[in-house]
Amino acid sequence: MAFKGSFQAYDSKTMAKVVGTHLPISSKNSREIARVIAGMNLDAAIKYLEDVMDKKRAVPYKRYNRDTPHRKGNGFGAGRFPNKSSMFIINLLKSLKANASDKSLDSDNLQIVHVAAQRGSVLWHYGRLRGRRRKCTHFEAIAKAIDKPKKDVKTMDKKAIPKEIKEKVSPEVKVEKPAQKKEEIKVAAPKVENKPALKKKENATVENKK
Repeated sequence: MAFKGSFQAYDSKTMAKVVGTHLPISSKNSREIARVIAGMNLDAAIKYLEDVMDKKRAVPYKRYNRDTPHRKGNGFGAGRFPNKSSMFIINLLKSLKANASDKSLDSDNLQIVHVAAQRGSVLWHYGRLRGRRRKCTHFEAIAKAIDKPKKDVKTMDKKAIPKEIKEKVSPEVKVEKPAQKKEEIKVAAPKVENKPALKKKENATVENKK
């Protein structure tokens, strides 16, 4: 029976898909990894899982975290370093990038829009481990190319604008406001008052001297 994906809005023209069936990895670990890399850039997800294999970064465990120790310096509580699951999922993500390049999609600007980890069919160990169930997981991932946002010339710094663009851009026209006329201040001349009383007093003093 063929494996059917769980993503119904798949567009073969704008999206790339990869499916791994009957992988010998833990379904619980795969579910935690799928929760983290969903929505990430494809190259960033590959780099993240490579750091997990090198034990530089841990995968946060939100559901299956019973008896899971906390990790320092990661900004979360319980976490682990699922080495085997990360190795298989990295190979799937690299195949996803190759499938996108075959469809002439921008492989450097891919975003993971859907990831799912499902428990596979029941397989049993043989030999001495007879009666013990084997790990089996189906893993699928879908990526879509996203256009890079274009920078407007207006929002760019003046130092970052090349000379060719500066010549095309019209310079800013400054509108000078007409100078306001200063109001003429008229100062009234002081009035000179005639004092006849003083003259009378002066005449009186002259007559007394005679």
